This record gives sequence, C-alpha cells and structure tokens, in this order.
Amino acid sequence: MDEPIWIERRKWPDRPHYRWQMQLLGEDEHGTWLSMPSNALAFKGDVTFETRTDGLRLVPRDAPWCAWFTTRAGSPLPPEQTWRLYVDIIDGAVHHDDGSITMVDLDLDVVQFLDGRVELLDEDEFAEHQVLYSYPAEIVELAVAASQSVLDAVRRNEPPFDGAAAATWAARAGIDLE
Repeated sequence: MDEPIWIERRKWPDRPHYRWQMQLLGEDEHGTWLSMPSNALAFKGDVTFETRTDGLRLVPRDAPWCAWFTTRAGSPLPPEQTWRLYVDIIDGAVHHDDGSITMVDLDLDVVQFLDGRVELLDEDEFAEHQVLYSYPAEIVELAVAASQSVLDAVRRNEPPFDGAAAATWAARAGIDLE
C-alpha cells in the first residue's frame, strides 16, 4: 500500500505521451487503484508540469480503458468545462514486475462533466491517427467497441463509473472527490 509507482501512457505505436508517479493504493474487483495529489510532477514528453487537482486512477487488468476520478476543488474552469470522470481508451495496460504500468492511448476518451453531460471526445484525432500511424484494423475495432461500451456504462451510472468504489479508495487516500 502507498508504494510509489510509475504510470506511462504512450501513443500508438510506441511514442512518449504522459508519465507520472502515483501512489499504489491497492486492488479490488475493478482493478488497480492509484492516487496522485495536486502539485505532483507529471511529464508530457520533455515538458514537466504540476498536476492541478487530487485524483484517483483506476487501471483494470483486462479492459481496454483506464479511468481518472478527480476533484475540481480550486479549478479555475466553470463546471461545464470540468469533469469528474475521464476515461482513456487504451490498448490494454501492462503491469510490469517492478510495479510500473504502461499503456498505449488510442485517442478516444469518454468524459463525464460536472454538469452531468457524458461525451465521447477526440473522434477527429482518432480518425486522423488511423491514417497517419496506420492503426491495424483490430486496434480500430477495439477502440470503437471499448469507447461505445464505456460511454454506455457511464451514461447508465454502472460500477465502477458510478463513483462508489472511487469514493472508498479516495477516503483511504485522504482525497475528497466532491
């Protein structure tokens, strides 16, 4: 518990994207739960920045997505531009022996905004990258099916997207998701 581990999200086929160190909280039936406080260091390529809010990352072992639950306390953005849940569609997560986790981001994202809207984002980027980076047909099919499945589950408020498990892990990490 509370072990620091590295999470790396890459872009197809294996280009650097984001990486950050998070605290391992534990696992449950939904996957691996990690926390990251605001003002933690994160990296996008060669650029270093500080995170703006506390949050939890859920990385399932056998699903093509990872979720980010966050608090918007202190966010300068209005509610219609801020989110409580952000789900990246990925090519599955790889859990390494050293505890680190890597994944390939497949562009599509499902977002639940604070005002209640649920949207699929970055369809244009996904279409462009299919051509630019020669996504194989099976990757396109995986991303489309996963994004639709997650979009439907978030709209139906199904676990783990309903926030119940996230609230339990957030309390353990001392994070207020409200």
